[in-house]
Amino acid sequence: MNNQLEQLLTELTPQQAATLEGGFFLLVDGFLAINAGADNDSGDDPYITLNGQSLAGAGDVGTGQYVAVNLGLEVGNFAKVDLFDDDDFFNGGDDYLGGFTVPGAIYGQGVTRVSGGGSTYDVYYRTL
Repeated sequence: MNNQLEQLLTELTPQQAATLEGGFFLLVDGFLAINAGADNDSGDDPYITLNGQSLAGAGDVGTGQYVAVNLGLEVGNFAKVDLFDDDDFFNGGDDYLGGFTVPGAIYGQGVTRVSGGGSTYDVYYRTL
């Protein structure tokens, strides 16, 4: 019986094993500014968070500009991805540019469009 169980577990893909363990790895490839309109004076100052943890950001991003992130985290059963525009404290806090949730049962590449605060971005990611 132990031999059968061991054989079954060794035939799992990394994705299947992560699902059994209750987690997966989400890699954020980057994000593309479809319309950078959250800041009136210069480009947006977007940063991305994964389950509340800041991954990366950039300053003065204009429409059409791609920001490479290439960072990720091991997460539980889902990943909450949020994009914000960094504003100084005196301007009332950061603008929420949108977000989405990636369930752990989906593996592969994805792109999701988010919008808010006058901006629209495409977020590129992979689940591993």
